[in-house]
Amino acid sequence: MKIIIKYQPEDFVVRERATISLLDRGPYAVYLMTKRGRNTLDALREAAKFWGIPYSNCAYGGKKDRWGVTTQWVTIKGGEPKELELKDLTFNFKGYTDRQMGPDLIEGNSFKLCVRKLSPTEAKAAVEQAQNVARNGFINYFDDQRFGGYDATQGFLAEKLLKNHLNGTIKAFIASTRPDDKAGEKERKAYFETHWKDWRKCLEKAKTNFEKRAFTRLMNDPKAFQVLVNDIPREELTMAVSAYQSFLWNETVRNLLVDRGWAGPSYPGVAGDYIFFEDLSARDYHYLKDMNIPHAAAKALMTDKVIGKVYEKVLAAREINPAMFNKMKTRTVFFKPIPRKVLVKPVDLQAEFADDEVYSGKRKLVLEFFLPRGSYATMLLKRVFASETYSQEVPLSADKALSEPDE
Repeated sequence: MKIIIKYQPEDFVVRERATISLLDRGPYAVYLMTKRGRNTLDALREAAKFWGIPYSNCAYGGKKDRWGVTTQWVTIKGGEPKELELKDLTFNFKGYTDRQMGPDLIEGNSFKLCVRKLSPTEAKAAVEQAQNVARNGFINYFDDQRFGGYDATQGFLAEKLLKNHLNGTIKAFIASTRPDDKAGEKERKAYFETHWKDWRKCLEKAKTNFEKRAFTRLMNDPKAFQVLVNDIPREELTMAVSAYQSFLWNETVRNLLVDRGWAGPSYPGVAGDYIFFEDLSARDYHYLKDMNIPHAAAKALMTDKVIGKVYEKVLAAREINPAMFNKMKTRTVFFKPIPRKVLVKPVDLQAEFADDEVYSGKRKLVLEFFLPRGSYATMLLKRVFASETYSQEVPLSADKALSEPDE
C-alpha cells in the first residue's frame, strides 16, 4: 500500500539529539534551529544572509528533511549571540562551545510521525506491526533519499567509473534525471540521451556551465572523457560514490536474507525492494542483531564467511572485483569500508491510531520513537507497512544493463 505521510509538515516532526558541551564563552555560538518546509542548507543560507555573515561560518551535523518540522543543533563561528524568528524558521541561542557542529556529535533523532488515510483494519494492523518493530527492530537499509540522483536508465555513475567506462560516467552525470527535476530539465536530458555523441546538437541544448564545457571540449576532442571526469565537482562525485556503496550494502543484506531463508514482507524501493524478516529463531535473530557489514571497498572485511560469500556474489553480479576500488580514474574520492549495523531497534516506540481529521471516515497512525544516528524513520515506516512475502530466489538488481562498453 502507498503510505501517505507529510500531508502537512506537522505530520513529520524531528528533533535532533547531540552531545555538545555548552560553555559560557567560546569561539562558536550554539543554536537550536527549527525549520518548517525547507531544507537545512537553504535555512542556514537564509540566516547567514539575514545576519550579514559568511555562510561558511555555519556548521551542522546532518541534513534534515525538507518536508517536515525539524529541530537541529547548529554552530556559528564568532560574533555575539543572535536570535532569529522568521516565518517557518527560528534560531534559539543556547550558549557557546569550543568546536563546530559535526556529524560525530549527533546521538540520533526523536520522531513524531503521522500516517493518514488508513482503513480501520489497516490502522489496527499497523499498530500490531509497530509493536513487532519495537520488539525486534528493522533492517537498517539505506532509504530512497540516498538514491535521489539515481536514474535506472543511466545506471550508477560510480559503477561506471569503477569499470573505467568514462563515456558512461559523463553521460550518467549529465543525462540522469532526478525526481525533483522540472519538466524542462527532463526534456533537455532526454534530448542528450537521444543525441549523445552528436556533440554539436548537444551543445545547442546545453544549459549548465558543465554541459557547455563538456560538449565544447568533446567537439574538439571526442576522447576527452578523462579530463571531464576530473572536472566533475568533488561533492557530486562523493555523493555518487556514497549512493553506490549504499546500494551495494543494501544488495548484500537483501541477498543475505534471501539466501538464509529469512525473507519475509517487502516494500518497493527506487533501487531495489526492501526485504524484511518476519519470524526468526532465537539463534538467527541473535546472529542478525549483532551484525555489522562494512561499505564496499578494496579492504572491506566481512564479519564471517557467510556474509563474505554473499558480498562476493553481489560484486560478481555487478561485474565488480575488489581491486577496482583502488583503480578508479580519479583520486578526489575514495571508497571507505565504514561498518553499518544491519538491525536497528527504536527506543521508546509508541503507536496509536485515531480518527483522521483530514480524510473523513479514515484513521491515522501516530508513531513516536527515537532512532540512533544513521538510520531512517521512513525505513521504520516501510517495515510497518511492508506486505506480502518476498518469494524470488534472487533479488532483482536495480538496473538491467550491468555494463556497457565504451565505444
